[in-house]
Amino acid sequence: MKVAAYQLMRILRWLLWIGFVGHSLYFVYNRAPHLTQFGHLTLRTEITMFGLALGGIFAGLLELMMRDYAYPARDKALRR
Repeated sequence: MKVAAYQLMRILRWLLWIGFVGHSLYFVYNRAPHLTQFGHLTLRTEITMFGLALGGIFAGLLELMMRDYAYPARDKALRR
């Protein structure tokens, strides 16, 4: 069960980062629908860009936590 949670967090982290990179490339390719008349990001674009990146970071931290729970023997090897 612990290893499955760790693998799930790895998959979630990669999906969030792939989503962020994909959305960023789409933004670079076609900027017009993402900007207001004053050149500011629309709310939807801002939430998507920052939300995916922060979600990827948070999932990465949870992945590290789950790795320590799934493989506790790793800690003993590092204490030598």
